[in-house]
Amino acid sequence: LTMYFEINKKYLWAALALALSLMIKLSPLLFLGYFILRKRFKLAGYTILLTLVFLLLPAIYCGFGLNLKYLQEWGSLLRSSPVALFYSVKNYSLLAFWSWFFVVRHEPFLTLDYHLITKGLTPAVYYAWAISCITLFSLFFCDTFFKKDKKREIVYLDYACLFVCAVLFNPLSYLNTLTLLIIPYFFILRYLFYFKLPKVWSRAAIVLLVASFILPMAYNKFFFSDIKQFNDSLIFRLPMLTTILVYLCLLFIKLSLKSKSEPVSSRPL
Repeated sequence: LTMYFEINKKYLWAALALALSLMIKLSPLLFLGYFILRKRFKLAGYTILLTLVFLLLPAIYCGFGLNLKYLQEWGSLLRSSPVALFYSVKNYSLLAFWSWFFVVRHEPFLTLDYHLITKGLTPAVYYAWAISCITLFSLFFCDTFFKKDKKREIVYLDYACLFVCAVLFNPLSYLNTLTLLIIPYFFILRYLFYFKLPKVWSRAAIVLLVASFILPMAYNKFFFSDIKQFNDSLIFRLPMLTTILVYLCLLFIKLSLKSKSEPVSSRPL
């Protein structure tokens, strides 16, 4: 809804949908940051205002003091996530990968015994996570820093990539989070089927797309001779690699659109 209303320049309605989304998950903050980069300050301002309204709305029936107490407890809950959640091989976020790289692989435990690790996250984990997130975001949205208005087809790709970033950047990106990739996959197939893209870029995107389909299929005990091999393979976090392939696929399509000097040729779905 936020995407639809923003494209049609109905910023108040877009902000209302985005603020409601933020009441459920914090991942849509990426959209708020994107709108600020695109200088959609009215939309961003409405979103911040409506978010505050929704956060304080329960005070109508529970009282202002109790409402603030609930908000403080919620904030404490967000800061007190057990460290084992970040070490889990079922966590497919960039933070989980760097947690494995800097901490878990140096501990004398089996792959599925991550819950026995008592060592906390090191500063190197946070630095690597922040740098990788900023790098991936900047690489895809570098044109947003310089252009307020872009072609609608480019904006669609930006929206699709925001869903990919929501999966990668989320500290607790478990399997259910990967359902967000439905949106990027839709746009990738739309562009490959209905747009005349340069052959080099389109072929590269198709290879990445096929690889992103194959990787999750390989994430199965059937392809391993014993359970130990399968457990050892979990450290590679194939669903995270799938998400990165989807990101690269979107990037190649975006570069192909920008490389065309003439208007993009397409026909409607």
